[in-house]
Amino acid sequence: MSATHTDDMADRQCQQPDDRYAQLILNEDKCIIYDRENYTAWVQSSVAVSPEDYR
Repeated sequence: MSATHTDDMADRQCQQPDDRYAQLILNEDKCIIYDRENYTAWVQSSVAVSPEDYR
């Protein structure tokens, strides 16, 4: 009997988690981008650019 080992990490990296990351706008000068799955992962900035605008 043989078992086939599959690693789905490559598949997960190809997926775009549209709702994993979110932004919280504090006021006109500041926003926070955070990871909904890891509450300790966040970035606060005075400037935010979407990936679509950056291209």
